[in-house]
Amino acid sequence: MPDLSWELFERQVSQCQMCGLCQNIHHKVPGQGDHHSPLMLIGEGPGQVEDEEGLAFVGPAGQLLTKMLAAISLPRDRVYICNVVKCRPPQNRVPTDEEAAACKLHLRIQTALIRPKVIVLLGSTAAKNIIGADIRITRDRGKWFERKGIWMMATYHPSARPVEEARRMGGHAVPARSADGFGTVQRHLSGADTMSETIKPGRYRHFKGKEYEVLYIATHSETREKMVVYRALYGERGVWVRPASMWNEVIERDGKTYRRFTYIGEGDA
Repeated sequence: MPDLSWELFERQVSQCQMCGLCQNIHHKVPGQGDHHSPLMLIGEGPGQVEDEEGLAFVGPAGQLLTKMLAAISLPRDRVYICNVVKCRPPQNRVPTDEEAAACKLHLRIQTALIRPKVIVLLGSTAAKNIIGADIRITRDRGKWFERKGIWMMATYHPSARPVEEARRMGGHAVPARSADGFGTVQRHLSGADTMSETIKPGRYRHFKGKEYEVLYIATHSETREKMVVYRALYGERGVWVRPASMWNEVIERDGKTYRRFTYIGEGDA
């Protein structure tokens, strides 16, 4: 990859003709936001309003995204927002694999320049292109994956629910479906570098009351995600595996917050 700079990135995007999406558009939409943000949001592609203004996520889906960020106390101007493709697909259709591949260098340069701690993938297209082709939003939304030292999570694209629904809910309320996983973003931003290191072998109590023993911290052979290997300290004492990111989650129930697992002492001898 050549020496990186924002000037190089902007020049490459403005001159790019690697696919047919650059035809019959008003503006290319490279992305915008804080160039030093630890959080990067990646969507699918520009829509009609984005094409007209040359800015990412400024249409109806962007309005809802702003509400989603506000709900976790993140001002929109403190994050970096972009899309997999930089030109609007006709009729807002899903970008093809070839079109996404043509823009991949642009996205790599953006990521290398920003060096985020956390990337949130908005929608299936972004998730499949960044995390992997096997990911399924309905199954994997809210789960955390580690790629080359960056924590990544896929969730629904904001357009999955209309902005009018969010308005009816009032204030900064966000439709639950669109917000899946967003509640854990702040924690990952503050603890992305030490997430698995904070989990040590020993006995833990689940927030529902039962006790477990952490045996090991393992690494998933395909995704490189940190996993907790643990066993139940009741019944048949079955052995289980859970992503480290889920182990450290804070759970909300009936207006109260709980750690999913709380350390209570050393394990069995």
